[in-house]
Amino acid sequence: MCDASDLGDFQLMPVYDDASDTGFTMRSEKTGKLVNYFLQTTAQDGEGEIQYWRFMPIGEDMRNNPAVAGTKVLIYND
Repeated sequence: MCDASDLGDFQLMPVYDDASDTGFTMRSEKTGKLVNYFLQTTAQDGEGEIQYWRFMPIGEDMRNNPAVAGTKVLIYND
């Protein structure tokens, strides 16, 4: 979890070259392994203001690294 302002010039990229899903790659500080996360949900309030973005690990990375299967990343729009 973090606030969007903590990420600086953060940009989402295509998860795969031939896919419309966007996301980012995160490196574990403990293991050094890379995990790709895709944008699952954009949550908005009643006025349409974005509250947060929820990212989930892609299936291939969950198969290759089962420890990330239960993880998610929330980025709050501050």
